[in-house]
Amino acid sequence: MSGAVTLAQIHARCRADGGCWIWQGALIRQRPYLSVHEGGVRFNRRVQKQVLELTGTVVPAQARITQRCGNPLCCAPAHQQLEAPRVQAAFLQALQGNPWAPLLWRAAHV
Repeated sequence: MSGAVTLAQIHARCRADGGCWIWQGALIRQRPYLSVHEGGVRFNRRVQKQVLELTGTVVPAQARITQRCGNPLCCAPAHQQLEAPRVQAAFLQALQGNPWAPLLWRAAHV
């Protein structure tokens, strides 16, 4: 896919399941990715981030994207949501002083 990926192109790579768009393309760590070409450079981009940006949402660099339906392969625009930074902060605060905190953080965000 090129840098100008549209929602129609993303929808074409998905299988409809109720209101969900289940990604049928490439996965990296069990998350949907697509190949994007910009300025002669090819890189992988998370499909859900592309969907949010195509619908006009500004996605901060460190934002975590979750799906309202609970299916990590869903790419439907209505199912995408940005996790509030306070949720991340509360999680980190709860782990303060725990020697396993880095491992628990990574496990929760795979």
